[in-house]
Amino acid sequence: MLDTSLMDIVIKLNKDYAVNTDAELKIDKNDINEELMKQPSKIAWFSVLYALAIEKRDGIKNDLEFVEAELDKAVRSNPTSYGIDKMTEGSIAAASHSDELWIKTKTDLIAANRDVNILSGVVNAFDHRKDMLVTLCANMRQEREKELFFKAREKGVINGK
Repeated sequence: MLDTSLMDIVIKLNKDYAVNTDAELKIDKNDINEELMKQPSKIAWFSVLYALAIEKRDGIKNDLEFVEAELDKAVRSNPTSYGIDKMTEGSIAAASHSDELWIKTKTDLIAANRDVNILSGVVNAFDHRKDMLVTLCANMRQEREKELFFKAREKGVINGK
């Protein structure tokens, strides 16, 4: 049995979006018409979340680049305040990467990348869901045609009998 608690995700954008992907991706074969009608709006919604997650991640990347540039200037202008005796690119990077703002921004970027990757997978899963819906509809059509064929055969309509 699939542990659906593992399927709960929280995407942090302009607000938190809590989603149970298992419930969203699940197909009710007993109400296939409803599932077909819900598919476009579901994939559209998750595509919007995916685009927003990319936008947020790219903004944080820009923030990190700005923080790194500012720290680089600060360290180069006053290396002793950062505990640097000998100025090298490695010592400048090490001093920058130990800064609290850099650490926080880098942590935010890691979380934003996680959200982008999760939503990419969810959007991809909805594409697979669409394929499954098409397959289920085709299978149901074949079953219905067979059922009609056998009913017609029982009544003697097939082969002039």
